[in-house]
Amino acid sequence: MISDATIANAVKTALVTDPRVGAMDITVHSHRGRVQLLGEVTSPDQAVAAEELARAVPGVVAVLNNLRVAQLASAREETQS
Repeated sequence: MISDATIANAVKTALVTDPRVGAMDITVHSHRGRVQLLGEVTSPDQAVAAEELARAVPGVVAVLNNLRVAQLASAREETQS
């Protein structure tokens, strides 16, 4: 059986090295092969890609995607104008 620390490290590495995600703001927890993704991403597509990458890591049995899409400051400014 693969350790949770190994799984979490492998998921984080996959997230950081994939150009679709490049996740520095994602925290990864693993317990008995169940991975939880926490943090903020810039788009819904980035959240989906992060989940797909996590599911592809050996030893992962489930993924709980708790990623939030961050609102960009410029988008907020446009809606307030």
